Amino acid sequence: MSEVSLSSARPRASGGEKAAAALVLLLSCVVLIGALGGRSLENKDITRTAEIGSLASVFLVFAWTTHRRGIATGTAAAGFLATGQLFLEIGRQSRVDSLFAFFLAASVVLAHEAERGKLARSLGLGVASGVALGLAALTKTPLAIALHMSVVGAWAALDTALERPWRARPGSPAAFEYAKRLALRLLGPGVWLPPIVAGLVYGAWFLPFWRSLTESEQAEWWHQFRYENTDRIKGESDKPKPFYFYVPRLLVQCAPGSLLALALPHAVFLRVRRDEAKDETRFSAFASVWWIVPFLTFSIARGKDVRYLLPCLPGLAVAAGEAWRIVEESAQRGARGAHVLRRFTARAAFVFCASAVGVIPVLAWVF
Repeated sequence: MSEVSLSSARPRASGGEKAAAALVLLLSCVVLIGALGGRSLENKDITRTAEIGSLASVFLVFAWTTHRRGIATGTAAAGFLATGQLFLEIGRQSRVDSLFAFFLAASVVLAHEAERGKLARSLGLGVASGVALGLAALTKTPLAIALHMSVVGAWAALDTALERPWRARPGSPAAFEYAKRLALRLLGPGVWLPPIVAGLVYGAWFLPFWRSLTESEQAEWWHQFRYENTDRIKGESDKPKPFYFYVPRLLVQCAPGSLLALALPHAVFLRVRRDEAKDETRFSAFASVWWIVPFLTFSIARGKDVRYLLPCLPGLAVAAGEAWRIVEESAQRGARGAHVLRRFTARAAFVFCASAVGVIPVLAWVF
């Protein structure tokens, strides 16, 4: 059964589910926009931009997850995102990171959707993904294009492996068959089109801006760009944080969604071993890749700051909502997967609580 048929066969939402979704979205508006301008010293226009970008991310996660997994899962994912301490903390600051995270999340979702359906639809969604990616680059940094490509490329590589192409043609070498299918996958509009469109969108603004500068201003701009995007990463950073700096932040400030998201790859692994629910496995794997790839990227790079985790949070929330759905549905069926996932989550929760009591506060205070 294809992903399209799974989506079309989704049962209608009940009145209780719709009421819960409306309540979660309403509370999201309250916590993100409530008391806007109440602190006069921080009452800047950029604050409104950041909070509107945060709320847009919540609605994006809700709408897309509901479309793919039903309103209950969409509500859970939106709730995990909107109630996360880290998401709320950054979303109400005078920074453009929230708007950047929204455009980047939109580009990833649209690129993923571009892989489904007819060519005309794929091209349209690929262009839309590129526009969103270009806006992300204009909002904060053109390195957004590289971050987008790393997520989409990693997903293409993993999804091709999940298809197990070496089983299709026993006479063909596994590595060759995999490389061939991956190459065809990378030629899809959802992979190559968004970076090109994003480059055009960024260039349409940047070229006139660059020509308006004097030579000294161009040199100063280039020096600042290199410092912010390359020198800070390669050389001595002004934010010397350890490589594990993001780990306690993710566990503590994104709980409980972080615990469920960490349990999801384990459920994917069990499904792959049993060859079960291929389409559901693909969605779970994509949600995991969506937040794990940028998390690893930011962890490896120097110049760490806690707000850099924001692009990971929409994918983390979707992964948490998907893990929640698996537990609920498996429990209703009395399936073995529910027992395994609950046991894994319980162990993760125990480790989290034990660490929160001793290790994590010390690390947070020191670093």
